[in-house]
Amino acid sequence: MGHIGQGFCTLDEVLAVPVPDHTKSWAPDSYGDCIEMVKDAMKSEQGLEPVSESYSMNKTGSQMFSVFNYEVPGLEDSRFSLGLRQAYDKSFARGLVGGESLIVCDNLCFSGNMFKVTRKNTLYVRGDFEKICTGMAKDLNNILEKSAHDRVRLQARPCNLDEGYEILGKMLGHGIISNHAASVAFQDWAVPRHQAFSDRNQWSLYNCITEGLKKVRPSLRITAHTNTHDYLVNHS
Repeated sequence: MGHIGQGFCTLDEVLAVPVPDHTKSWAPDSYGDCIEMVKDAMKSEQGLEPVSESYSMNKTGSQMFSVFNYEVPGLEDSRFSLGLRQAYDKSFARGLVGGESLIVCDNLCFSGNMFKVTRKNTLYVRGDFEKICTGMAKDLNNILEKSAHDRVRLQARPCNLDEGYEILGKMLGHGIISNHAASVAFQDWAVPRHQAFSDRNQWSLYNCITEGLKKVRPSLRITAHTNTHDYLVNHS
């Protein structure tokens, strides 16, 4: 069983967090309602239900991040994934991102151009978010095609040990990854924990970094993944 503020938690713990009172201009939907909107869109548009899901919150329960993984015909080593964020403390707008998760390690592959956010929990945010969920579900094939294209690009880029260290140093220096994520990435790049990422290329480096992003705070998790993805694909 998970614990709030200590990484992953259970769905029951997420649903137990009280929803703040609405005001004239601010009306957050409950975590449970947001979760159901995501699942309902995938069921309605693609006939799919998640094969696994995970949840995490900050210490007060005022910020939540969840991932829903779906098996899609034709995908052998990954699953289609949706990442959801919602906040009860007005710290960020509700958002949804589509991409992949790798079966061997549960690492997430989220591109910035697949990240959609609503207006901050205004009175009309529910309709906005339902449209985002439906659009993301309908766009499943395009999202997977883009993700596969990016993976091939990274696999085609050789990257020796020192070149990997240099890229990690730049990402740390530019604030793209945190000290903790960088520490994990440096260790995994030196001695890969997964045989699937033992090849010296930028795809292996990518997965060393995303391994280090697994304990990023819920409020930063989506942007940490999309910033990492976009930097490696477009700049390194």
